[in-house]
Amino acid sequence: MRWKTVATAWVVSTTLILLAFEFYVVVRNIWPEPKLPRLFGNSNAVRSTLRDDGLGEIRFAVVGDTKSTGTFSSLVAKLQTMPLDFAVLLGDCAHLGTEADHRFLRNQVRTRYALPYPTFFVAGNHDLDPQTFPVERFEEIYGPTVFSFEYKRSLFVFLRVLPAPDSNQESFEFLRSLDARELKKYHRRFVFMHVPPDVSESFSARKLERGEELVTLVRGLGIDYVFAGDYHGYARVDLDGTTYVVTGGGGGALDGRPGTEFHHGMIISVGEHGVTEKILPTNKSGRTGEQFERFAVSKAFPFLSRNRTAMIVLNALLVLLTLARVWTSWGGPPIRKGWIPRMPVLPPQEVIQRNVPARKASNA
Repeated sequence: MRWKTVATAWVVSTTLILLAFEFYVVVRNIWPEPKLPRLFGNSNAVRSTLRDDGLGEIRFAVVGDTKSTGTFSSLVAKLQTMPLDFAVLLGDCAHLGTEADHRFLRNQVRTRYALPYPTFFVAGNHDLDPQTFPVERFEEIYGPTVFSFEYKRSLFVFLRVLPAPDSNQESFEFLRSLDARELKKYHRRFVFMHVPPDVSESFSARKLERGEELVTLVRGLGIDYVFAGDYHGYARVDLDGTTYVVTGGGGGALDGRPGTEFHHGMIISVGEHGVTEKILPTNKSGRTGEQFERFAVSKAFPFLSRNRTAMIVLNALLVLLTLARVWTSWGGPPIRKGWIPRMPVLPPQEVIQRNVPARKASNA
């Protein structure tokens, strides 16, 4: 019957799709570890690519909370065409602090997010996890989380500032190690971190312990700009000679707060007579291909790996049931309860009449 044919086609196609997806997930994840582009990360090798002649304007991009989504891909397409010195990602580029999520992130960086200039990666709270992706693992792959460099008479300081239970002690000690008198020789001084201190009611970020102490250190060092993310929007506050810019609209979900929450990046220009800030807006873009790949790499493969034996057994049963369905639809004996095939009932034999010549009577 027609409905049997349709049902069989549905069973076969569903089985093939599931098996093909599992095959793709496994093959996609058994490739060698994706390598980062030469210009991505916080290592000395990346920093050394900055050619410092001490002259000219500095132009760099700042993007926060990208969450490795299609929205950030739209920003990257714009940034790739701009003549910039470097870019800074303010953290929360991975959805979760797991090996699988960072594997997906590194693959995205290598295939879609690579920029033609150094790109530095500030650690965010979503990028780390004490058990599955600790700070040590982050630094093994991307380089140090607390460091600084000089470029064209300006100082750039990168900190690991996160909410509890993460410790910010290393970042506070790094700031204390700087000499305010020595910092006066720089034309401009910039600090980058993930979670901003509570300096305004115009944005709502995570509670930062020792936030007031951080503001005091920043003020004492004469820092000109502090860039932070975490809040998925935009805010700008001038406090005690320091400009705090919160820019976390690189791709993470928005809460819908009008006026301040929108997807964007920023272009900062540092000239002889001042600093110029330019907002680079973009629209939300949920690319199906990227979402499918993230699910395959960060969700499906870990599940298959944890349940390898069960999945082998289930796949075998699925194939057997599919073959049974096909066999039945093609006229084979159906499968009864208990998986015991029903014996076919043969039609009654027809009596075949044969013409047999009569035997001649013998002469006695």
